[in-house]
Amino acid sequence: MKTITMFLALLIFSGALSAQSIERSTIAAAGEYYSVAGIQLSWTMGQPSPAETFIKPAMILTQGFQQADITTRVPDHSPGSFSLILYPNPAAGLFNLDLAADGDGVVSFEIFDLSGKLIMQKGPFQTSGGRWLHQQATPGLATGIYHCRVLFTKSDRSVMQQNMKLSLL
Repeated sequence: MKTITMFLALLIFSGALSAQSIERSTIAAAGEYYSVAGIQLSWTMGQPSPAETFIKPAMILTQGFQQADITTRVPDHSPGSFSLILYPNPAAGLFNLDLAADGDGVVSFEIFDLSGKLIMQKGPFQTSGGRWLHQQATPGLATGIYHCRVLFTKSDRSVMQQNMKLSLL
């Protein structure tokens, strides 16, 4: 009987301990906690600042966080366009690159093998009147398929890229 009484007392006492709850508390500039039908929502905003706050025209510095008024926007200009023709393709011994753009700029190109290894790098070449024609010999390149990447940098520093497959016979 003594064992049963002790067991019941322990059971009731442990149930009372698990029924206790600790209230959520967060130190923040703003925030709230909601609980409805088993769904909980908790949010906080800002941070407490027991130290000084320094305010300058476009930024606030508080306790190690710099919060600036940052505005992002999409540039008003489009980068333009260019067309590129690689011929003959498949090539035997040499190939041509013919570029037409809507403005002057600088052209460079790279040739990669199928494993991604850089085989050839040429440029920069200045375009004239938005046109560029280049004839490239392929000495020492084995027969196969290569990746050709052409980069066109306009005078406003915008960069356009075109990738093409080059087959060598």
